[in-house]
Amino acid sequence: MKKIALGIGIITVISAGVNVQAAVMPSFTDATSNAGISMLNGVVNTMSGGIAWIDYDNDGLQDLFVANEAGSNQLFHNVGRGQFTQIVAADAGFQLPGIKSLGVAVGDYDGDGYDDIFIAACGENVLLRNVIGTGKFTNVTGPANLFNKNKRSFGAAFSDIDMDGDLDLYVSTWTGAPASANDLYINRGDGSFEKASDSIGVDDNGSAFVSIFTDYDNDRDLDLLVINDVLFWVPDELYQNEGVNLSGEPVFTRVAASVGLAQTFAGMGITVGDYNNDGFLDYYQSHFNDGTLSSNQGGFSFQNINLPGNGKTGWGAVFFDANNDGFLDLYRGNSGSGFGTGLQENDFWLNDGQGKFRLSTAAAGLDQNAKSAYYAGLGMATADYDGDGDIDVVSHDLHGEIDLARNNTVTNNNWLRINLRGDFPNHRAIGAKIRVTSNKAGVFMNQVREIHAGDSHGSTSEFSAHFGFPAGSTLTGLTVEWPDRTDTVVSSVALNTSLEVFQSNPPQQPPQADALDPVTRRVVNILPAILRPLL
Repeated sequence: MKKIALGIGIITVISAGVNVQAAVMPSFTDATSNAGISMLNGVVNTMSGGIAWIDYDNDGLQDLFVANEAGSNQLFHNVGRGQFTQIVAADAGFQLPGIKSLGVAVGDYDGDGYDDIFIAACGENVLLRNVIGTGKFTNVTGPANLFNKNKRSFGAAFSDIDMDGDLDLYVSTWTGAPASANDLYINRGDGSFEKASDSIGVDDNGSAFVSIFTDYDNDRDLDLLVINDVLFWVPDELYQNEGVNLSGEPVFTRVAASVGLAQTFAGMGITVGDYNNDGFLDYYQSHFNDGTLSSNQGGFSFQNINLPGNGKTGWGAVFFDANNDGFLDLYRGNSGSGFGTGLQENDFWLNDGQGKFRLSTAAAGLDQNAKSAYYAGLGMATADYDGDGDIDVVSHDLHGEIDLARNNTVTNNNWLRINLRGDFPNHRAIGAKIRVTSNKAGVFMNQVREIHAGDSHGSTSEFSAHFGFPAGSTLTGLTVEWPDRTDTVVSSVALNTSLEVFQSNPPQQPPQADALDPVTRRVVNILPAILRPLL
């Protein structure tokens, strides 16, 4: 079937048959100081602001990592009850003074069960290996073959694109010079990566702030969406994953022009979510002045919808269900035309479930310019950091301030938090999809979440998937689509709970030492992916 690109249109939310009521207005308060998050006043981040949620000690609580362009990185340990303590040990290994840390991607690259940190930086990227049980990190950039001293990288994303089980890495570079193209690194399973962007043809030269692995066409493999700045007038690109060749390398085809995503904007950030509950993932891109919502038309084309930005410059963006009504809302960080020289409050759009997004920043308590005359949201990430059943959001601004916005919404709606436990080595099941259906008075709502490691603007949200449900709903179905194309159907799930779903029963444990050598293990793992295009 030919893929037809659709133009700018009117926002239409498909509510999947649900009779929705007026959306409850969310309510947020600034919890930064009360939670123990210190401010980074005086640090000028220019165009960066990476921030990430990471449960680095596997205690079930979301910790907070802050990249710092003009100083030392910071890590705040979540001690429960909504409180954090700052890790200040000089030998913890993550501070990296002297390195301009711009963006953050979190993922367990070596499959040992503990999440590691990749720092996208100006001059030299850094891979930090989480040393099991110590609370410390080790710089393994050299052994991992990830040195990159001549580039300015703002974002990165982990995912398993060749279906061999371990996490590969894509690094976005903000420049138009051919020598500074984006980089794809294939994980070889022995602690090292092999650069493959040139041979595979995904070394995009379009000054990219952010890229993301995502399955836009529901064919159960991960495609690559690259968001480019306007600096060299290179449009965004979508690389469709065609499987792997006989050498085990992934094969990609450029399809942005044919599906309606070859847009030329000053692209800054990206977020992914099914805002209209039709089962296909949609994309919001932030850029100068406005933002573009690309509504997925069944995996064949996109309808591009303008969301006015009123002269602001958009950066990080996140989809999340702020009021647990089953519809994803949208929050975007902004700065002024002079990178924060004026009051440029962030934008929060409430999804009313009836066909419209309504700008509701002040009503929701997310108008940060009331706190700081210099506030400009750059990196953004979401998590239920206090475990109360609603999603909170953190922002990293132009001048180094951290804003932790706690969700205090009062509603009778329900929620469900799902933590996936994937098989070795992808223990967070990055790249998986979770689909849930619910019933309210005889009508059904369908929702889907995709697990990412790196999006927004140089940031990473928590890996747990959060769903909201209108009051009076019952859960009727829950299916996990794992990255290896197997499915798990879960029954008898109560709402307002946190649920763990394991890919294997009994759960797989990370081996102390791999029984197979890395080359043999890779061949065994990729055989299904090699054979799939031939069947």
